[in-house]
Amino acid sequence: MSLRINEFLSGNAITEKRFQDAAQYYWMLATESLKLVQEVSEAKTKKDDANYMEKYTEYLKLAEIYQAYNLVSRYLEESYRSMTQGDLYNESVFNAARFLVNNLGKREPSGINLVYVYYALSTLAFKFEAFKTAREGFEKLQSLKIPPKWVGQIEVKHLKLRSKPFQDKQSLAMTCYRCI
Repeated sequence: MSLRINEFLSGNAITEKRFQDAAQYYWMLATESLKLVQEVSEAKTKKDDANYMEKYTEYLKLAEIYQAYNLVSRYLEESYRSMTQGDLYNESVFNAARFLVNNLGKREPSGINLVYVYYALSTLAFKFEAFKTAREGFEKLQSLKIPPKWVGQIEVKHLKLRSKPFQDKQSLAMTCYRCI
């Protein structure tokens, strides 16, 4: 019963663009699913446990995605935040956008606008001199439907980017710790 209520609440939160709340509801769904796995019951089978464990991982991933998307969405819709909160806020939005690009894959959760994600990633990467990342973001934006008010800005930034080096700043380069 509580799973259905939380699913309903998370769906409503996404529809109303309250992504922080959606992340919290999905986290609650994940913890409830994990509790159902941990409960010892004779009526449950291993198949039910596997099903609840699969739901746990999916809900947890969705909670992380909506938490990160909340930052990106607020960055673009409340543009004054980046001016009042400074570079630390911008860097957290940049990292949230990178997280989303790396974790969305083929997944298309409802309410998530990929144009927002790639626009935030590209503009902030350009600002932080991560030019390779900015190029990849702008190239991906070319394949998406961009709002008309952003087309001019994106084209100008993409042209400016052509005069920059083909690498990211060393401090922003992605490091694979398994490969080291």
